[in-house]
Amino acid sequence: MKFTMTPESSYTSKVEEWTEREMQLNRLHEEILAKRESLLRTSTNYFKQQNHTGRDRLNITNNATLRNKSLIEDIEELEDEIIAENDEGPAPKFLLLKNNYWSMVKGMLPLWEEAIGMKPSRQSSSVPSPKPRSTPKASRRIK
Repeated sequence: MKFTMTPESSYTSKVEEWTEREMQLNRLHEEILAKRESLLRTSTNYFKQQNHTGRDRLNITNNATLRNKSLIEDIEELEDEIIAENDEGPAPKFLLLKNNYWSMVKGMLPLWEEAIGMKPSRQSSSVPSPKPRSTPKASRRIK
């Protein structure tokens, strides 16, 4: 049995071969299109994310700039208030406390000097002197 090729069988085999090859190419083409679509989606999402990240950074920077300007303005206002308060002079309550303090110091100074031995005792030598306190206490507390 010898198989002889007829022009018809040769043509049919060629058509089948080419049809099969075309189907392979169609499948490969569909795979390529699917990969292309997937890559396009991925790159689109990536660029959207980068765009949002850039906008977020811009918003963060703008917010920080506004906050810093506000803080600088607050500091400058406080500096102006402090300068104005210093120009007015000390408060009356402070002056009263200062005067009371120095009056107390002037009244207690002789006792302190006596306690540390800088001044001779005012009392006579026949009367024993009390032991000096290590820390003198004011008779009146300042509130």
